[in-house]
Amino acid sequence: MKKALSILLTLVLIMLSGCSGRTSYSGIEYSDENYFDSMISDTVGFRLVTGSPAATQMSKVWQKTQDGGKTWTDVKDISTDVKNYPVDVVCWSETEGLILTDYHSVREYIYLTSDGGNTWTGIYVGEDADIYTNGVSAEYDADKDMITVKVAVKDEEDKDDYAQRTYVSYDHGVSWKLK
Repeated sequence: MKKALSILLTLVLIMLSGCSGRTSYSGIEYSDENYFDSMISDTVGFRLVTGSPAATQMSKVWQKTQDGGKTWTDVKDISTDVKNYPVDVVCWSETEGLILTDYHSVREYIYLTSDGGNTWTGIYVGEDADIYTNGVSAEYDADKDMITVKVAVKDEEDKDDYAQRTYVSYDHGVSWKLK
């Protein structure tokens, strides 16, 4: 009887801990700070769910919704495809989008997909690939068909200072210009 009560109490505690405002997708537990949504219409959108960072490793699952975010379906675990720590996500169609990341050992800080998140290509945008670059924000302007990415670049002379740079692309991330 004691063992049954112990098991029951354990199950109740597990159930209560699941009601703490945290949610779990694909085995990754996250709070509001650990996912990035990008809706491309009222019903269709994408979500990047991330785990907590540890030793430059972070679990990352790409998901899709077709009901306005009521439910999300896993597209792919992209933990090994997308390096660094994500800071923003923007999608402009059901096949195209990007993930902007912070620098954490891999110089590519923009990751592009053209197949709905099944494959990702990392790119570095800027004049000097050796400069420490952190992603800040990404957005898509449908009227101009333009992607804007803001980054913080470490000042070469004053290593404690950063300068903000803004890059734009009018061809869905194929080429970039300093704005």
